[in-house]
Amino acid sequence: MLPALLVVVAVVQTGGVVTVELPAGRELGRFPLASHTMGVFVAPDGALWLPSAEREETVVARLGQAGETIGGRLVPLFFREPDRLYAVFPGELVALAYPERVRIASWPLPRGLSPTFAACSHDGRVVAVLTTAPPAQVVLVFPFDQGQTATVPLSGFPSPRLLALSDGFLAVGGEGRVGLWPLGFSEGVQVNVPGTVAGMAWSPDGRELFLLLAAPGSEVWRVPVPKKASRVPKPKRVWQGEGEPRALALTEEGLLVLEDQSVHLLSPKGRELGQGAVAGGYALGVIPSRPISGAVPWSDSQP
Repeated sequence: MLPALLVVVAVVQTGGVVTVELPAGRELGRFPLASHTMGVFVAPDGALWLPSAEREETVVARLGQAGETIGGRLVPLFFREPDRLYAVFPGELVALAYPERVRIASWPLPRGLSPTFAACSHDGRVVAVLTTAPPAQVVLVFPFDQGQTATVPLSGFPSPRLLALSDGFLAVGGEGRVGLWPLGFSEGVQVNVPGTVAGMAWSPDGRELFLLLAAPGSEVWRVPVPKKASRVPKPKRVWQGEGEPRALALTEEGLLVLEDQSVHLLSPKGRELGQGAVAGGYALGVIPSRPISGAVPWSDSQP
């Protein structure tokens, strides 16, 4: 017998966070937020990180527990190593121990860079930092290679707003277009799509990029990665919704689509597997089914 499908998501609404179990759509709980958040970032151990967009503070919460407020606005970039994270600070990329938040290493960013969005590859080998201040560009930082950097210019790219990294490709989403660049190369391809990109997520194998578009309404499109870097792929629509698109995520169980009034669980081919009513959601996080702690066990009974 196949195991039952179960996904738990955290949806940020104005004034709070609600957790929902899919495919049943059952609400598991909620807790308040004092301010608008920049998003929800889920750690490998299942903790929810909610940096405030209005105050110099971050709320850290867990399923079924009240949130804890810590000083400072921290937008964490988690990857497969559960005991560390990246964060972009003014003028530098920093690696922090997790959960202690102790600085491990840092790498300089180009002078004058004003980050608007950042993303990290699953293996942690590449961090991408988007700046839309002229000239618009993406700076790639390779922490495992002494912090070497590469620049992807975005001149002529229409309103770049989102990044997504696989272990081999960079994707940039904007108004009516998505760009794909092999990591470490300044030349890639740009694909026209019928709407503004509201969300992006890579398949686990990095062979497909899923897009959430405002078209109007919401649509999910699948973009195959070209075998030749110069070949422009043909995107295909796999799902069409009725609400306003808010966020997209991908797990082993399927695609998660957040609209303004609901959250949906889809198969990679776009079949609806379940949904829940969530009004006013604007950010989405997926709580891992098998949390991994970054804390190091310690005992004074050991030599």
